[in-house]
Amino acid sequence: MQGAALIPRFLAAALLMAAGYMAITRNAASALARVDPIKARSLASDARIDGKAAFLLIQSGKTPADRTAADALAQKALTRDATVVSATVARALFFAMRGDETSSGVWFDYSEKLSRRDFTTQLYLIEKAVGEGNIDGALLHYDTAMRASYEATNVLYPILVAASGNPEVRQPLTRVLLGRPLWSSGLIAYLAANGTDYAAVGQLFLDLRRGGYAIPSETESVFLNNMVAHGKLTDAWRYYVATHPAERNSLIRNGDFQPAKMTNSPFEWQLSVGEGMDASLVPGGRNGVLDYHLYPAVGGTTAKQFTFAPAGKIRLQSVVAESSQEVGEGPYWELKCADGRAIGVLEIGKPRVAGQPYATELTVPGNCPVQLLSLIVRSSDDVQGATGQIDSVGLIRL
Repeated sequence: MQGAALIPRFLAAALLMAAGYMAITRNAASALARVDPIKARSLASDARIDGKAAFLLIQSGKTPADRTAADALAQKALTRDATVVSATVARALFFAMRGDETSSGVWFDYSEKLSRRDFTTQLYLIEKAVGEGNIDGALLHYDTAMRASYEATNVLYPILVAASGNPEVRQPLTRVLLGRPLWSSGLIAYLAANGTDYAAVGQLFLDLRRGGYAIPSETESVFLNNMVAHGKLTDAWRYYVATHPAERNSLIRNGDFQPAKMTNSPFEWQLSVGEGMDASLVPGGRNGVLDYHLYPAVGGTTAKQFTFAPAGKIRLQSVVAESSQEVGEGPYWELKCADGRAIGVLEIGKPRVAGQPYATELTVPGNCPVQLLSLIVRSSDDVQGATGQIDSVGLIRL
């Protein structure tokens, strides 16, 4: 009797162990399904694992038989659970590969009804909208895809960059960006760094500015430097003066070295830091000073800026606040054409009395629309190296 009483307990324990094993197996299969849904099916099979496996197989299948097997697996998954998105996408791809666009579209539409987070579905809907000439619809699906999928930006940003050159795309894209979706700042930064249709990107940025979108100055500096790096100085300058209208007729920006005006724009001061030299804009003088320090035996360009002086005579002048070197032995300003042709130099050194400027007259050639103004400091053998502070520099038309 006692042995018979133990039988239900053994059965209960066995059932509990089996249930525990099945739960562990399902959990392991679910985890593996994220990485390899086909192997996951060897541990356990449910509708979602089958759906993921079908999606993988339809993509990797090399023969019609492979794709038919994948579709059968997708149908099996949907028979068990009609809401498995991966299975509906697998079916949509199966019909698309057979050239049956009608059936494929039905399944993609059903997939979106189930979830708007599937990236493959959104790609199909983007392509469909573009094919129909529905730019607004395509951008709606771009927005959905980039809100929902971490992988979307890698695929869609380059496409949007290429398409932004088309006014029919740029104008509705501007409207979408003015709505400030979460991905807007990322796309704008990507455009600044990677756009090659500079006029189109510049126009998009200007349209956004007019609409009240505050593009970060760092992003605009990246855009300007991208253009300069590719030899598009004139395009870069055109964008700069459009966003800085007060500088339109300025031959030099921030010639009195105000620290608050320091940016990374190529049309403002580019300062050298590292490799034995350091330059910065610091408070001092009337508004600020260009402070530099070069290690002993180190010399070179400490600051530079592109200028757009007109052809003809100009006056280059500079006030020095401090200098450890005499005139002719240390710092000098050099003006040359952007293509490297020399225009002239202004030797400077220890400060003159009462802020009297060093000055010289130069002639800008007619075929030299863009120039580069540089402060070059000769090396010093002094144990302190070469140091100095420049109070101001200016170019004046004569």
